[in-house]
Parts: sequence; structure tokens; C-alpha cells
Amino acid sequence: MRIVHIIFTDNFAGSERHCADLANAQDQNGDDVYLVLMRQTKKTSITEHLRSGISVVQLNTLQRQFSLHRILSRIAPDIVHAHLGRAARALRNCRYPSVGTLHVKYKPKDHDHLDGIICLNEMQKSRVAHLPSENVVIGNWVTPFDGPDPAFVAAERARLNISHDAFTFGYMGRLDVAKNVSLLISAFQQMPQDVRLIIVGHGDECCALEAQAAGDERIRFLGSRSDVGNCYGMMDCLVLPSRNEGFPLVLGEAMTLGCPIISSETEGALSCLPRNAPLFKIDDLDGLVKCMRDELKKGRRIEKYDTRHLQRDVQVEKIKSFYQIVLARSRGALQGSLV
Repeated sequence: MRIVHIIFTDNFAGSERHCADLANAQDQNGDDVYLVLMRQTKKTSITEHLRSGISVVQLNTLQRQFSLHRILSRIAPDIVHAHLGRAARALRNCRYPSVGTLHVKYKPKDHDHLDGIICLNEMQKSRVAHLPSENVVIGNWVTPFDGPDPAFVAAERARLNISHDAFTFGYMGRLDVAKNVSLLISAFQQMPQDVRLIIVGHGDECCALEAQAAGDERIRFLGSRSDVGNCYGMMDCLVLPSRNEGFPLVLGEAMTLGCPIISSETEGALSCLPRNAPLFKIDDLDGLVKCMRDELKKGRRIEKYDTRHLQRDVQVEKIKSFYQIVLARSRGALQGSLV
């Protein structure tokens, strides 16, 4: 199958990782895969995470607006898969069957014209049930990654002045308003003095968060890291205080390593985590403080999670099957128009 993925962003976060990993898996499975994206200017680019067999087309702003359909005609794909709103909007009036993944929220202007919509959770599916397009729930998966190196983790904690016995909460992800890391810092400042917090990631709120944490030597900002296994290894509990999540990759990663998790009650967390997971209402500072204090009482441990729904091969095959459903419907519509 000839597949074109389109993503028009200028960073590399969860949605970009998902797109790259899906494209890589499809290329590995023998599909003819293309990726159309904005010309990359930042140091961390999605192109650095792609297999060599994937054809990449980089567009500037004018080309995105006026040349995309001509580029698609040259490729002649079986299906076009959009990731995030800007890419989905660009497929309006597309002559090829098109699908989009709801990495964030459903928006009529972004998604109503698509032939198929991949939802990450059941709540998203309920919001697109009125559309004539095909839709399906296929959650995210965990890309295999190296686990923590115990010797490195011990040395890194020592470098950060985190004692071996210090219970350490952690956050991993973008530092922006939607991720609500400010709430985590406020909650952490109510924890005992021997507790620590590490924050992994970068984003627009980085300076504001560092200012909020100024003077608290227990909080460490690690910046962007590629050794995610070691980062989880330094944590005794991952905290995800987001205001909105479709299906957060960090929860799946933490689950595969048995790292205990506290999360806000986003749709993604409710879909990914077991029913007895410690959850708090979005923006609820007191609720987060209670969850963190409860976690301290439980102490350091390895949590056992059921991670069968996070297997990449299974989810990628579901996406391929959904493509076939969309293609069959498109062929049927075309034949009907010729009668």
C-alpha cells in the first residue's frame, strides 16, 4: 500500500513521535511510505527518527498552501493520513481517500471532510458519531525503548544531589500551559523536605516554571532527554497533571517499566490506566496533594500493569485494517457515482 503521512508542526513531541513510529512500522512491514512535513529548522527534527526507506517531502509555507495537492498527485497514494489540525485542514478537497488521527481534540473545520477518523479513546469517538465518515478507536502504543541502566541512574541521582533513599516524583513531557506542570510544582512544595522532584522536558513555560521553583533546591529541571528509560529509572512515581490528553505516551512508557503513576482525569488517562489508578480532577491542587501523600505512604515499589493494549504491532495492524475499510467505502462511493 502506498501511504502518505502529513504533519505540519515545527517540534518533536508525542504526536510527532507517533507519526514517525507509525511510518517506520509501515515501512518495515513493506508498505511504500511517504512523509510530507514543514521544512525542519529546529535541532530536533522528526526526520532524525525515520527509517531510511521513507521518502520525505519538506514544504515551506507557500508550498504547503499551494503545492500540496500537486505533490499528492505526483505520489498517487492509496491513502493519505493527516496528523493534527493543520495537516487535516490541508486535505479539504483532497482527491485521495484521507484519514486523520485525533491526537488532540475533534474540530469540525479540521476533521469533518475526512473519509475516516482514528480516535484515541471512546470519548473522542462519541464526538464524531454524527459524521458520515468511518471512525474507530485505536489507542497509542509504546515504542520499544531501552530500560534504565541501574549504574547510570545511581550516578545521575548522585549528580543531581538526590540521595539513594529520597522518594522522587517525576514529570516527563512538554512544558506548556496544557500540561499544567505549574500545578505539580505547587503540590510538590507541600511535600516533606526529604522528597524530590525531577522535571524532564522543554517548552514555552520553561522559564516561568523555573521561576516558580526558584529557591527550592529539591526540584531539578533536566531539559529534553533521549534516554527516557533512565529518566523513568530516576523516578519513584510519574505525575501527569495535564488539562487535556488524548492518549499520553508517557503513561504507556511508565506502565511498561512498572513505574507508579498519578494522573489528572483526562480522557487519555481514563482510557490508558487501570480503574484503580490514583487520579485527581483536572486543576484540583488539593486532590493532587492527597494523591502524592498517599503515594509516599505506599513507598517505593514496582507496579504491575496490564500492558497488552500498548503493543505496537497489534495497533499498527488495526490501523492498516481501518485503511482498508476506508478504501472499500471510497471505491463503493466511486462506483455508485458512475452508475
